Amino acid sequence: DYAYQLGRTWKIGDEKRDDGVLLLVAPKERKVWIATGYGAEAFLPDILVGRITRETILPKFREGDMGGGIVAGSDAIIRQMSITDAEADATIANEQRQERQRGEEGGFLPVIVIVIIFFVVIGSIARRVGGRRYHSKR
Repeated sequence: DYAYQLGRTWKIGDEKRDDGVLLLVAPKERKVWIATGYGAEAFLPDILVGRITRETILPKFREGDMGGGIVAGSDAIIRQMSITDAEADATIANEQRQERQRGEEGGFLPVIVIVIIFFVVIGSIARRVGGRRYHSKR
């Protein structure tokens, strides 16, 4: 809400195109946020905003270089906003492909864990049911 109000007050971006971008840093709260207008989302979708934050800004912050992180993040935002539509589409597609690949790399392990849990639960139930043998007195 603060970023939205700040963008409106400072008149960031073109009002008709709604293409403003705001890099907001709250050092005491240890928060970084890149807010984009709807018109800027074509060039800066959430996937790229997240990557700029994780890979460009936060590493500098961790090194104690807050100013360097802000400058590097701003430069990355400006580079991304200045590319053409075709380049933007290619960049976004590449980012999405890389995110999918990262997700697929660890994709097999969760399946194994789920299968093991499934068999443990089924085995536990089978032992309980199998352990209840009723003997009739003859």
